[in-house]
This record gives sequence, C-alpha cells and structure tokens, in this order.
Amino acid sequence: DNDPDVDAVLRMTQNLPMQFASEDDRAVVVPRGVFSPYNAQATLIMKRAFWGALLPITVHGRVSDIWRGLSAQRLGWDIGISLAFLPPVVDQFRNAHNYLADMDSEADLYFKGE
Repeated sequence: DNDPDVDAVLRMTQNLPMQFASEDDRAVVVPRGVFSPYNAQATLIMKRAFWGALLPITVHGRVSDIWRGLSAQRLGWDIGISLAFLPPVVDQFRNAHNYLADMDSEADLYFKGE
C-alpha cells in the first residue's frame, strides 16, 4: 500500500496513495496459462520454488525481477506451482524517482514482451 513498486506508466497515470487492501483478505491464485508480473519486494518464495528467486543480470535492474517472475511462472506450471497474491503486508514510502527515466528502463517490457 501507499506507494507500491509498480511500473512507471501506472505510476504516472494513477493517483497516490494506492491501497490494495479489500474487505476480502483471501489469496488470489493466478490460473495456469495466465501471466501476472510480480516483483522482488515483500515476496515470499517457497523452498520448492526457490530456484525462481534468481534474478537475471542481462537486463536492466529495474525490470530484472519482472522478467524473472514471468519465467518462473512459466516453469512453475510444469511442476505444479502456482503464483498467488495476498493482501499487502507493508506500506512503502519510496525515494523520489524520475518516472520518465524509469519508463525508459522498462521499455523492453512494454515493447518486447509477448
């Protein structure tokens, strides 16, 4: 909640603070075949899927956790692992960012991801 780690486009088009809490505090499981980006902040990775915590170093650090997450989701399907989102457990207060520079760093996600 507050100022979460979201992509630059969302950050430039939505008002802060953002609140993800809802009346229904159950987990949301992402169905097999559906990709959903997630990052490395406030993320719990089970031991069985710990190989999916490795971050690629061949892409910009701003997006390495997103590429990692998409790859881990796909590989997880083959071994019966699902991605789930739970209600937020932290309130984030970010340092100042140049959102246009962030968007430039994220360009490959927007234009090369299929």
